[in-house]
Amino acid sequence: MVLRTCWMVGGLVFAGASGAGEMDWRGSYLGIHGGHTSAHTRLSTTTKFVDSGYDLAAGTYFAASSADAIAASGRGGLSPSAVSAGLSWGRNWQAGPLVTGFEADLGSMRLRATRSAGSVYPCCAPFSYEVRQSIETDWLATARGRIGYAFNRSLLYATAGLALAGVNVDARFTDNDPDARASTTLSTSQWGWALGLGYEHGLEGRWSLKAEVLHLDLGRASSTSNNLETSRGVFPAAPFTTRVRLRASQVRVGLNKRW
Repeated sequence: MVLRTCWMVGGLVFAGASGAGEMDWRGSYLGIHGGHTSAHTRLSTTTKFVDSGYDLAAGTYFAASSADAIAASGRGGLSPSAVSAGLSWGRNWQAGPLVTGFEADLGSMRLRATRSAGSVYPCCAPFSYEVRQSIETDWLATARGRIGYAFNRSLLYATAGLALAGVNVDARFTDNDPDARASTTLSTSQWGWALGLGYEHGLEGRWSLKAEVLHLDLGRASSTSNNLETSRGVFPAAPFTTRVRLRASQVRVGLNKRW
């Protein structure tokens, strides 16, 4: 996808270099964009050993070796991808070939992925456990500054600023000794940052086409619960914590109209 975008940007640069007349980039604009998002997510789900292990009266459940095994199974990565689309608004200022500006956008980013892992308890074969994790994102908003160089009808620019995304993470633990279950959930508007490069080509009537690549880092988030329950009772002293780190790359093409 990135290679195709590079070819497209190269074609637009050639068209811009051969086009007639200079482009006035000043003013406000509205736009639409669409593209593709590829993400890389690091997840971990852990619990902990407390005192002597299984004790219903104390609310403890895991042996030390069990907590270590669950941590190993609950550590992994997911790489979801999705088509995205949205709307943008911005404003440019121009002094000679130097163009500065601000752009804000809001769009869909419907990433979905699930993983599961488990094993036999090191202490207590043949009893086993499973950790199942999923991540979803629904939308993305950015607010970014832009600075670029204009020539003929072309604008090459760099952009950087804030990113905000709707992120949902769900982790579930189960085992068969005796049918234990626990879960952690995280639903948050996650702040981060965006950094990218782009090219915009001016058309007639103050229209323009653009192509850009954004790198998104949405930081880290975590959630802890103490809802471990079995058919024998509840174990509040055996908490589960799920952590997530989300990064993504987004390739966009768009159409803007200035006034």
